[in-house]
Amino acid sequence: MKKIAQEKARRKGYIKVPQGLPISQGKNSKAEAAYDWLALKALNQLPSQRVLSRKWGWTLYKTRQFIAHLEVFNQSSNIFQSPGTGSAGGVEDTSNIFQSPINQSPSTPTEAADVSMPLNQYITIGGEDNKYACEEVGEDLHNSIIRSADCKRLLGAWLDLYTGAGHTVDCILAKDLGVCSSVVRQGNLDGALLVLDWLYNCLRSKPKYLREQGMIHICNVCHKKVYAENYSLAKAWKSDTLKPVEQSTNNNNINQPTREPRYDKRGFLIKE
Repeated sequence: MKKIAQEKARRKGYIKVPQGLPISQGKNSKAEAAYDWLALKALNQLPSQRVLSRKWGWTLYKTRQFIAHLEVFNQSSNIFQSPGTGSAGGVEDTSNIFQSPINQSPSTPTEAADVSMPLNQYITIGGEDNKYACEEVGEDLHNSIIRSADCKRLLGAWLDLYTGAGHTVDCILAKDLGVCSSVVRQGNLDGALLVLDWLYNCLRSKPKYLREQGMIHICNVCHKKVYAENYSLAKAWKSDTLKPVEQSTNNNNINQPTREPRYDKRGFLIKE
C-alpha cells in the first residue's frame, strides 16, 4: 500500500499559469481563472466564453481578452509539468516563459495583443477625460451613440450605478450600445432611467436576483422582450417608495395649527 501511495504522489503534476497574476481576489482572481481555463483545456472540457464570464464574475469582453492571452501562453508553453519542476501548491509561476499583458498599463503595447477584439472604438461620456472603450459595433450605431445626448445620458447613468456598486468598466458591451440606441429611438429614456434605478436600488426579489446573477447591464433589463415588465415593476416600486413621504407631508399639513389673523393699529390685516 505504501508503494502505491508513493507512486501516485510521484505521478502528480502541476498546471503552469502565467506570471504576475494576482491571487488575492478569491475565486474571481486572474490566477484562479487561468488555472481553471488551462485545466479545462487540458481535459478538452472548455465551456463557452459566456459561461466562463458568468462563472468568474467578469464581463464578456474581459473574459475574451484574458482567454486570448491564455491561448498564446498555451501555445508557447507545456502547461503540464511533472513533479519537482514546480511549487508544492500545484500552481507554478512561469516567469521566464510568459509575461502576462493583462496586468500591464493600458498604454503599454504588448506583443500578444488581442487582435480578435480590437479597442478601436471609444465613447466620451461626461467630459473629454472620461473616454470609455466599447466592443466594436457597426459604424452607423457607433455614430448614432456618440452624437446623441440622450444615449450618453443613459450610458452615463448606468456607468455611475455600475461603478458605484464597486465594479470596474473594462469596456461597454455591444449589446448595451444596441439596446441603449433602441430605447432612445423609441422615446423611452425616462423609463429606462427608472428601470436602472430599480435594478440597482430596489430590495425586492426580482432586482435582487438580477444583481446576484450579475445581470446588471442595460441589455439585461431594457431589452424589448423584458422592458415592459421591468418598467411596470419599477413604476410600482417608485410609487410605493413615494407614498410614505406623501402621507407624512399630508399629516403635517393636517396637524399644523391655523394661525388667527393679526391686524395693525389702523385695522389693516398684517400679511404673514
